Amino acid sequence: MIDVNMKVDPMSEVRFMREMHRRAAILARGQKGIVEIAAVKLVTSLRAGTVQSPKRRVVLENPNYQQAMEALKQGRKRSPKGAKASLTAGGTWPWAARMDYRVGLKNSIPLSGGGSLMPLIGAKKKGDANRHYLAQITRQGLARRSWTWMLKGVSKLSDIKMGDPMPTSVASGKTTMKTQGPETIAEWVGVNRLHYMRAALKRSIGSSIHAASTLLSKETEREIAKLTHDAGY
Repeated sequence: MIDVNMKVDPMSEVRFMREMHRRAAILARGQKGIVEIAAVKLVTSLRAGTVQSPKRRVVLENPNYQQAMEALKQGRKRSPKGAKASLTAGGTWPWAARMDYRVGLKNSIPLSGGGSLMPLIGAKKKGDANRHYLAQITRQGLARRSWTWMLKGVSKLSDIKMGDPMPTSVASGKTTMKTQGPETIAEWVGVNRLHYMRAALKRSIGSSIHAASTLLSKETEREIAKLTHDAGY
């Protein structure tokens, strides 16, 4: 028996299960091998359905800048202290990098209507702001790589490079053998806890599983063709 437990639409799950059973019936592969190659195809599909961020965040003009400059002019007419306070409150520089996630940062300004936060960048020119460290996405591609680390225990079956190490608290995967009555069931459990993964997905999990079924079917057909050729048919 082959079992799989995923929160997806029923049709995608049924097709994926059908391909696993077909592989078991035609190729007579072991439980563990079938489950793990299915995991590889699933992770490959999930990676393909995940957006890779650009190297740099979008740099936008600080909407409070003109207001701050006006406050500065008015403050200068009154006192240096007032000018400094007004400038600090309104935003010192005209450029801000839009963050891809909510984070509480000092000297940050919320986008209109809520949404992401924009930390202020100390730059008078947009080119300088683009090169600022706050505008750089230092962990570009992390969402895609996190799927790969769910295959750590079955990497020998995959040609996907593992990349930089990732804590198991973020992504992990494990294959276990369970006994249920007279049957032994192979189970692979993959967990991805990356907090912004939903935003990084460009297609649904169900669509990715549907694509994984196609990949698994093609792999089965490839192995059938090889066995047929080796047998001289």
